[in-house]
Amino acid sequence: MYTVSSGYHLASDLDAVDQSSSSRVHSSWWKFFWSLQLPPKVKIFAWKAVHDALPVAILLVKRKVITDSTCSVCKQAWESVGHALFHCRYARAVWRNSSLSFDWRLAATMQKGDYIFHLSSILSKAEMEQLFCTLWTIWNERNRVVHGQKARPASGLASFAATYLLNYRNAQQRHGTAATPAATAHQQPHQTTATAASPPSLNPRPSLQAVPAAQLWRPPDFNLLS
Repeated sequence: MYTVSSGYHLASDLDAVDQSSSSRVHSSWWKFFWSLQLPPKVKIFAWKAVHDALPVAILLVKRKVITDSTCSVCKQAWESVGHALFHCRYARAVWRNSSLSFDWRLAATMQKGDYIFHLSSILSKAEMEQLFCTLWTIWNERNRVVHGQKARPASGLASFAATYLLNYRNAQQRHGTAATPAATAHQQPHQTTATAASPPSLNPRPSLQAVPAAQLWRPPDFNLLS
């Protein structure tokens, strides 16, 4: 017999099952993500992109850091994460020179990485690594423009990203330091930012070396003084 109470408990049970299933899928996706063979700084960037944590213009306006949410590169639309990485005129020019193709409408309206999740279901692991490396390269060029510099030609950016990724893989193989899923599954962005993602100091302090005992200054023997 159906009652309001039984209906409520049924809805609660279905909601619990749905949340449990969603949690398992989410956990599985992140396990896949951390297993990707990518430089740490690219993974940190990708983590921020999926969580809508990149400082795009829309986010900065909400935080009252700036007052204009227009894309700094194309000047034609509000700058969201989806716009900056996929739908901006410059980004689309980069993607057209890559081997990947997208649904531009869905890419432009990406929220919380939903379109990236979708792409991971249809692309191979190697293609996802290429995707993230290209996204990272596009974002770097966007930052150059924001800071008053000129972006490199879009025609060569996809090949640059592919070469960068290939060089990283070769270096990992030479040194035998390729990250394993177990080693990367528990990494968090704030733990790696200060290490591999941080640029080296432009003015490194000289190392302090021990002075040999024979070179240390000592007062002269009292008996030698006249």
